[in-house]
Amino acid sequence: MMTCAEATRLVSDRMHRPVGPWARLALHVHLLLCSGCRHYEQQVVLIRYWLRSKPMQQPDTSAFTPAHLGAEARTRIQMSLSARTHHQRNQP
Repeated sequence: MMTCAEATRLVSDRMHRPVGPWARLALHVHLLLCSGCRHYEQQVVLIRYWLRSKPMQQPDTSAFTPAHLGAEARTRIQMSLSARTHHQRNQP
């Protein structure tokens, strides 16, 4: 008998690769008997459908450019990186 951990892993795996007939049958039987795993499968299918229905968009990274950091923040970052580099060099 397939465990819930095996079933949920197989539900996720079969989204990315083909599953053999015996594994598919074992999963089918498990899903007939286990409402929790059936619910998990429904959620995975719904999430996959939702993600595929959304157009791919490039994230807006303009807020992460160094020009938007204040001078004080840039100084703190540089000091932290310098201290970390100095500390790593002095490690035995």
